[in-house]
Amino acid sequence: MKKVINRKTYNTETAIEICNDGKLGQNYVTRANEVYRTGKGAYFCYYRTMWQGEHNDITVLTEEEAEEMYTNSCNREVEFEEAFPDIVIEEG
Repeated sequence: MKKVINRKTYNTETAIEICNDGKLGQNYVTRANEVYRTGKGAYFCYYRTMWQGEHNDITVLTEEEAEEMYTNSCNREVEFEEAFPDIVIEEG
């Protein structure tokens, strides 16, 4: 899906999927959120649905919102460092 928001293009075909909470049609999943990172470092969520009357949509996320969704996600597609290259991880 491709959508222009505030004069910026968000495209699931060209961005990297970093996480999701399930794939439509698998294990009876009828709604799914997929989080992506663009080549320029912007984050967005692709909301997918199979429910009648609902529509697929893209919403822009802050880095903090994307990180929270990644942390709580059941399916991480890439490692944290690749998903969030601008975040410095400190040793505990």
